[in-house]
Amino acid sequence: MKFAVIYPEINDLARINDRREFPPFGILYLAAILEQHNYQVKLIKAKPHDYKFNLTEYELIGFSFSSSATYDLMKKCRFASSYSKVSKIIIGGFHASLYPDETFKDIKPDILCIGESEETIIEILNNESLHSIDGIVFCKNDQLVFTKPRSLAKQIDKIPLPSRHLLNKDEFLMKNRLSNTDYLMTHVMFSRGCPFACHFCANKPTKPRYRSAEHICNELIKLKKEYNIKGFAIVDDNFVVDKNKVIEICASISGLNLKWSALSRVDTIDKETLTCLSHSGCIEIKYGIESGSVGLLKAMNKNISIEQIKNAVQMTYELGIKVKVFIIHGYPGENIQTTNETINLLTELKPFIERISLFKFVPLPGSYVFENWQKFGIHNTKYSDNWNGKYSNYHIHHNHYHWWGSETDFQEMKDAYTVLNKFINKNW
Repeated sequence: MKFAVIYPEINDLARINDRREFPPFGILYLAAILEQHNYQVKLIKAKPHDYKFNLTEYELIGFSFSSSATYDLMKKCRFASSYSKVSKIIIGGFHASLYPDETFKDIKPDILCIGESEETIIEILNNESLHSIDGIVFCKNDQLVFTKPRSLAKQIDKIPLPSRHLLNKDEFLMKNRLSNTDYLMTHVMFSRGCPFACHFCANKPTKPRYRSAEHICNELIKLKKEYNIKGFAIVDDNFVVDKNKVIEICASISGLNLKWSALSRVDTIDKETLTCLSHSGCIEIKYGIESGSVGLLKAMNKNISIEQIKNAVQMTYELGIKVKVFIIHGYPGENIQTTNETINLLTELKPFIERISLFKFVPLPGSYVFENWQKFGIHNTKYSDNWNGKYSNYHIHHNHYHWWGSETDFQEMKDAYTVLNKFINKNW
């Protein structure tokens, strides 16, 4: 049976010409489980100017609504493409899981999958009764039927390695993407889930589930052998959470002679963990410090202190690992005072920071601040007639919109961003 999976191009999210984001791991893992069960899989990329496809040769078509920013593109693709009379349309992805009711009514699939779908899709294809399949939505007698939620997979080692071979090599093999090196590298996932509940983040808190050290090591050996990679970047939401797991993984991969990077919080790191990371080839850690303002960190529900930020950044540097930090500017309450607090913190930490990524705040669909927009005084002047905390007309680049506060607040925040941006460009 032939299965086509349509996924969106997301290059433009970085706003850097020709920069490729990390591979679409959701569909690569889905394709892997389908291939394991002897289905023939074709991955098709929808682009802003190329989204109409003849899909009549496929019995099954999956659409990945992986990002709210690409929702409109995937909607156009779904209705502009052609299908056979027997084609079944299945949709899933992060956005579909956030808003299953609205997405189903809008996209009109045969089945919508909520959450992790590797097990779900096989149960669907085995022609079991839809009522008996957890984690799906379907229509019966003009009424939507929601089955009970699917439990998260506990043993993610059982999921086959992502089907990278279905992509062009330049979509998962890259240079100039690992710290400031030109090593040939790729992206990998070592765990799923993050237990923290930052108010700006769209991911829901879940207990992290790690792959085994042996499973991870085998994947890296395979990538070295097949593609001659020299390094990798871990794209997990938050890799450094379970200290024992992280140390075990580091010990397993330390002999592979690969350079790598990962994300971490400043409050989950310590000297022992950092030493293990360094010895196993880690050359950069990316910390989401977000702001130098105690008040904003509290409003964001980051649950970190300025002292923890300083300790983590300096200790990482002293142990020979480069530091990259992420800053979010424009969160509700941002002003020139909070911006100066961020500048003061960065000034103090300047000797220890290699790189900085500065982001403008956008209320991400699924995040606490998005779902509770009224508490934060959030509005959208461009869509003020219909803005109600939903994702219509939404894009991640709408960070220039007046999302919250008065006109005076908005102007002060914009002026403060200009000051911070100039400061970072001058020093980094």
